[in-house]
Amino acid sequence: PDGRQLAAAIQTFTSGVRPRAEIKVVSMRTGATRTWTAAGKGQLPRDPSWQAGGRYLGFLLWDHIRGPASSFTARAQLRLLDTAAASRDLLSARVIATGADGGFLQNAFLNPGGRSALVASSRNIAGSRPGHGTAIVRVQVVRIPGGRVTQVVCRASVRYRNARQMNAADGRFSVLSVAGQGQHALVLCPSLARLDAGRLTTLPGLGQLPIVAW
Repeated sequence: PDGRQLAAAIQTFTSGVRPRAEIKVVSMRTGATRTWTAAGKGQLPRDPSWQAGGRYLGFLLWDHIRGPASSFTARAQLRLLDTAAASRDLLSARVIATGADGGFLQNAFLNPGGRSALVASSRNIAGSRPGHGTAIVRVQVVRIPGGRVTQVVCRASVRYRNARQMNAADGRFSVLSVAGQGQHALVLCPSLARLDAGRLTTLPGLGQLPIVAW
C-alpha cells in the first residue's frame, strides 16, 4: 500500500495442468526478493492483495488440480500469508475462506482492512449427461473469517453443453480490480461495471474480455 514492496503470484507450468506455485515479494528500493513455495505440483496462486500495513498478503490458492486444461477440477481457498514469519512454505498461509455451498472461487480480493473479500465464484450443477449442466455464477462479498456471504452483487444461471461453454460461463463473472480501502471495484457482472460501496453501475464495454485496473 505504501509502494515499498511488490508481490507477485507465480505459476510455473509443467506437463498437463500441474503448475508449481510461488509467491515472491520484492523490495522496490533494493530489489531483494523473498520467495514462498508450495511443495509438489498442482497448485496455482492468484490475486495477491496487500493488507493495510504491508505485512499480511491475501491470495487465492487453487490446489488439488486434476484433469485437462479444458475441464480441470480444483479446490479454491482464500489464504492470508504473514510475510514477516520465518517460514517460506506457501502452504503455511492461513485459510480464511472457502467456496460456500460447494462453490468454486474464480478469483478473490481481500479488503485491506481484512474483514471482507470481494469474490467471483461459481457452482456447476451436473446434468443428465457428462459435460452438460448449469453453472450458477455470481460476484459477492464474503465475511472474513469464515466466508459467510454478506452481499450478492450479481448472479446468473447459465446452461452449458460442453467444457468450453462451462469455462466461458464461469469467466463471465470476475473481479478485475479493487481500489481504495476495498470500497471500489471493477467487475464483470457479466458486462463491465463498477462497484462503489455496494452500488453497481454499468460501464462502457472495452471488448470481450477487458483487462483493466484503477
